[in-house]
Amino acid sequence: CIRDREEAGEDFKVPPAPPKAVSADDDSSTAFYGIHTFSDRMAFVLDLSWSMWRHAGDTRRIDAALAQLQGAVGTLDETRRFAVVWFGTAAGTWRARTLAGIETEKRALARWCQEVDGKGQTNAYDGLAEGFRFARRGAGRPQIDTLFFLTDGKATGGPFIRTSDLLGELRAWARIERVRIHGIGIGESDPALLQGLAALTGGRYVHK
Repeated sequence: CIRDREEAGEDFKVPPAPPKAVSADDDSSTAFYGIHTFSDRMAFVLDLSWSMWRHAGDTRRIDAALAQLQGAVGTLDETRRFAVVWFGTAAGTWRARTLAGIETEKRALARWCQEVDGKGQTNAYDGLAEGFRFARRGAGRPQIDTLFFLTDGKATGGPFIRTSDLLGELRAWARIERVRIHGIGIGESDPALLQGLAALTGGRYVHK
């Protein structure tokens, strides 16, 4: 569980205020797996480990996730920016910078979604670290302030595997970077990790 102010000590940083209520038909927001945001700077961190190629009913988990990704990016315009991070045994980015929500980038993302393949284990730490790198870039205003983190399993690779260790690292990052993390779990995901990420940063958690 997340330590309270007394346990965290003097360097405790108050998380961002809870997101305001958003109507599902509000076209000024962007939604990913039912979580809405008004942010104009967001990153989508997607689990591409082999388990994402399993079926959930008639649809593979990865196909549902990529459809959600394209649907969310499809609502953006040129004034809003996004980044896509993936993780498996290692982690990386679709592009090295944030991109405007213009049609050429949306078409390029659609092509990438058609070509993506499995990436091995579930290295949640490196996926989160790649996402936070965007929050550390920018002169005065970070490139992202909202991060959607999607996974279908518990961490099986990377320098930190235990949930408590992952949350401990994230707690240290969150004291510096003001990033709201929304945790999305599917399949055999780790609710303690995803709920902890959301609680620590003022985000939301859902399981689908």
